[in-house]
Amino acid sequence: MAKPFGLVPVICIFFILLLNTTHAKVPPLANEYSVQAYGAEDGFVSSEIYSIVQDHPGRIWFGTAENGVMRYDGTAVKRFEFDSMNPDALPHNDAGNLMLARSGKIWIGTWGGGVSQYDPKTGVFKNYTHDPMRGDSLSANRVQSLYQDQDGRIWLGTYDQGLNLFLGNNRFKRLLQATETTPGLSHNRIWDIEGHDSQSLWVATSYGLNLVNKETGHASYFFPSLTIKPPPVAMKSVIY
Repeated sequence: MAKPFGLVPVICIFFILLLNTTHAKVPPLANEYSVQAYGAEDGFVSSEIYSIVQDHPGRIWFGTAENGVMRYDGTAVKRFEFDSMNPDALPHNDAGNLMLARSGKIWIGTWGGGVSQYDPKTGVFKNYTHDPMRGDSLSANRVQSLYQDQDGRIWLGTYDQGLNLFLGNNRFKRLLQATETTPGLSHNRIWDIEGHDSQSLWVATSYGLNLVNKETGHASYFFPSLTIKPPPVAMKSVIY
């Protein structure tokens, strides 16, 4: 997965130590953090960690570039990897984007296997992929951003096929780059998604920042300079 970050040679987990509230008892230059490094001998087999989430029971999940997903419970590491013989397994080992939903389920955006929803209660991955025969399937199999809005809806940003809203039952609503007749995004590569209010989302693209109306798909585009020309689209506003 293309990411603008360097490699992480080891996993470092920080434990905050509780200090005595009487500051006079704290030695000069005391460090209030301790750092412990974990490597392959501890089960952390990947040096490329792209995302980290903590689930409701307190376990730490790591999304990697080539070794699937790792889960650390404070004692041991469990790895979740692609298994071609198991349809309920992780769909791809390049699984660098993780998001914890308020339901407790973990969404995993992969770089080639679509998106997966993991249920900790059942231990099953429910996988969603692009189907060229269906217009309501996931728009692309490379998913690089995930977001849950105020209403609990799940939004997914893809590498080159715009934004997706999960409708349930393996159905998605797509929002793509705008055309002369159809409102939409300024670019189909979505780097990040964040809420603005109950009606709109901020969407970071490879060609400007978009403020998107979640119901209509209309977007305002934000560019840093007048020298950057917006795409020739209908029903849009451009802000520099």
